[in-house]
Amino acid sequence: DGRVGVTLDKLPTFMNTLTMTKNIMSPVYQMNGGKDTVFYRRALGSSAFASNWSFFDHLLIPAGASVGRHYHAGVEEIYLVTRGKGKIRVNHEMAEIVWGDAIPVYAGEIHSIENTSNEPLELMIYGVALEKGKLDEVAVPLTMIKLQMFFEVAPEKCDAFELNYSETYIPALRQQVGYLGSKLIRVYPPDQAKRTGGAASKFNYQMELMFDTEQHRLMWTRTQAHNVAWAKTAALATSYEWRGYDVVGMDQVADPIGPRSLTTEKKY
Repeated sequence: DGRVGVTLDKLPTFMNTLTMTKNIMSPVYQMNGGKDTVFYRRALGSSAFASNWSFFDHLLIPAGASVGRHYHAGVEEIYLVTRGKGKIRVNHEMAEIVWGDAIPVYAGEIHSIENTSNEPLELMIYGVALEKGKLDEVAVPLTMIKLQMFFEVAPEKCDAFELNYSETYIPALRQQVGYLGSKLIRVYPPDQAKRTGGAASKFNYQMELMFDTEQHRLMWTRTQAHNVAWAKTAALATSYEWRGYDVVGMDQVADPIGPRSLTTEKKY
């Protein structure tokens, strides 16, 4: 619809949206499976538009809250950041967002938004339906998998093993589609483990790798980057074994390591 010859509105529709404030928004707890409570309002619905424009939404995400993973099979959106900053994930890409950014999300793309700052993150969302009047929204449940590897490392090789994780394994993992994060954990020494009632084990290190799907984890194991990183890691270990898990629940209030984390201090 080229809108040729139509009568112009005295006030453009997008200018006549009344007050955009929190007190007229509705709280939504764990929106699309996200964290905590966000505030949402549909300022304009599809009836306000003659074309395939479908909605104009106002979204406010408090500090620490998020909108979970979801997609629209028949709707495309533009997220405009009007206040604050945070992170947006679209499929397997993540980007920092700040005031003034506009992020297009096409039909079928899985996306989520998180406020990673101490101030509210506020957005305007413009939606366009592929077919006028047909709106949809599909939540995407948590599908992460975790590979947990156990290593027996001789005392004289421990320093090299830990350095290998930060200098070899992390850079290789960060090249992979679907990689979400990893941890290298050193098991308590035998005397400390005994005091805490821990079971005896020959393994003194654990490495946890998180991927969004098992398919992407398998793709990683077939890459040259994996082969190089694994060869260096295995060479430093006396023995090793691993187990795989489906992640069926997860909660993390904050990064317990914070600025000391090698993955935030080092730039790859």
